[in-house]
Amino acid sequence: MGRPSAAVRDYLSAELDRLGLKQRLGEALFSPVNWHQSLSDRFEDDPKVIDQLLRAGSMISARAVRFRIDRIESRLGPDGVHWEFKPERTPSDFAALVQNVGSVVSLATRRKQGGHSAHLTISYWATEHLPRMVSIRPIEWVLNEVLLVRGSGSGSRYHYDVVEGGRWNLLAPQEEAVNKQMSLL
Repeated sequence: MGRPSAAVRDYLSAELDRLGLKQRLGEALFSPVNWHQSLSDRFEDDPKVIDQLLRAGSMISARAVRFRIDRIESRLGPDGVHWEFKPERTPSDFAALVQNVGSVVSLATRRKQGGHSAHLTISYWATEHLPRMVSIRPIEWVLNEVLLVRGSGSGSRYHYDVVEGGRWNLLAPQEEAVNKQMSLL
């Protein structure tokens, strides 16, 4: 998964407050520290599987992805109504990141991975659909590391802990790499 910085989470949380959406979600609101971008499917918490996923993570070779988050959308998910922060457009490097993570995870675990859309999950259990897309003041977030996490707890006490050794930096975003190359000329 990718997780935004505390500064980005604080900004997005303030936008929820400003729009009155935090109150509408109530207990269904994920703790902001749990807001995340999924990059692979879920796996059981088994030592053999964790070892496979750690090996997969060490093989990730993809660029960081720059998102411009400017909206909140809702959709019906398999377990309830999902609310998500979404970017104005899916960044071009996002598909390559998901494909790279999916490939190395599939290779290490022998389990095919599904696709993932560009979003930060706010809640899986909202009590209502939003009537339309809700615009927020935009903020930029760079997903620059991949985390292997273990979920624990339940309800409002649910949280993610990074597995020891489960943090991998991504390569510089495409535009930064190009700028660096141009400065060498």
